[in-house]
Amino acid sequence: MMSVFVQLRSTPSVQSSVRPNVLVILTDDQRARGTLRVMPKTRKFLKQRGQTFSNAFATTPMCCPSRASIFTGQYAHNHGIHLSVSKNPGFDQRSTLQHQLQKASYKTAIFGKYLNGWNLSQDPPFFDSWAIFGNTSKAGYYGGRWNVDGEKRKVKKYSTTFIQERGVEFIRKHSSPKEPWALFLSTAAPHSPFTPEPQFKEADVSRRRSVDTPSDRRARTKPRFIRNTRRSAGEAADERAGQLRTLMSVDVLVGEIDRTLRETGQSRETLVIFMSDNGFMWGEHGLTRKMLPYDGSVRIPLLVRWPGEVEEGGRDDRLAANIDVAPTIYEATGVAPPRRSRLDGRSLLGDWDRDRLLLEYWRAHGKPSWSALRSQRTLYVEYYRRNGIEVKGRELYDRATDLRERINLLNDLKRVPDKRVERLSRLLSNARKCAGGSCP
Repeated sequence: MMSVFVQLRSTPSVQSSVRPNVLVILTDDQRARGTLRVMPKTRKFLKQRGQTFSNAFATTPMCCPSRASIFTGQYAHNHGIHLSVSKNPGFDQRSTLQHQLQKASYKTAIFGKYLNGWNLSQDPPFFDSWAIFGNTSKAGYYGGRWNVDGEKRKVKKYSTTFIQERGVEFIRKHSSPKEPWALFLSTAAPHSPFTPEPQFKEADVSRRRSVDTPSDRRARTKPRFIRNTRRSAGEAADERAGQLRTLMSVDVLVGEIDRTLRETGQSRETLVIFMSDNGFMWGEHGLTRKMLPYDGSVRIPLLVRWPGEVEEGGRDDRLAANIDVAPTIYEATGVAPPRRSRLDGRSLLGDWDRDRLLLEYWRAHGKPSWSALRSQRTLYVEYYRRNGIEVKGRELYDRATDLRERINLLNDLKRVPDKRVERLSRLLSNARKCAGGSCP
């Protein structure tokens, strides 16, 4: 597939007296395919007036590791958060975007979800303003406990609306071009328990996807733990409908942010990135949720808008990822990345193309540890025993002929030469240890 991209100027802060503002809108569990259709304001603001990265991925399809990758520009095996931040209290916050931007005199803020497992008694480091909640499934929509600028309290208002209001207030307050800002708006939607606002509770989301059935030979080529974890068509449809209805409120948020930027004269001076922390399956392989290497779980929406710098209505087909967000922001703002940590990702503004991407996951929630190499054409996966080293299962999919990743060529169909498997395994082993420029 041919890549289509537009290279932007490399250091705007050097060439202009006005450094761009940075706005990252981050949803929770929003898959790439089939979700933006219920978000017309988002499509108008970001897709029609910006650039769509059509092959964007979460390198670890799980909330906290992915968010740490967004903040650091690193794969999870380098930043160290494999499950939740509470499992790695030694996470180096000085390696984050917010630290570098604040140090460069940006006003920084985050409203919404921060890092799973974060102790709400502690303020999130290197933010000038914040309103963050804890675990999404417990506190994400109504009545959750929040830390609001150092005060712990309940927020009764619908969380997406509360995040929207805080974001609008922050943008209006910091409208001077001499005071650039970096704002993260991080919604609970569309994470479970999929609680929509009353006006969207009965919204029509009738178009449905089919659920793969386990009855054919192709399904039997999957690992046993996947074959034994089946969700019904009804369950998949309910989760899909719930997700889409919560995203309608996110669309309202995006529309209000668009209007506020225009009214305050900041629209052209703001780099906007819209994305999700991971995908979500809607019945593919008879499964729902995430944490697996399949397309629905790892592919994410990624839209970038920067008037005068990004082609309006453009599409970029390169393999992009959450690890590319931090390098992109560093290049756009001219802010130097941290010296103590190397960036694994690459700026989306640059002229490059990667031939493969590493995906990785650590044992949790009934799923084994695994890692994978994803290219435009193939997906190669290794599953590991408890030591995280010994391979106990493999998968290989040819996406050119099997777009839905149904036929594992390494199971009972035996179509692949051993030398090819050895080469893929060697490449994957090297990728799992990569850092900085050695990373795919």
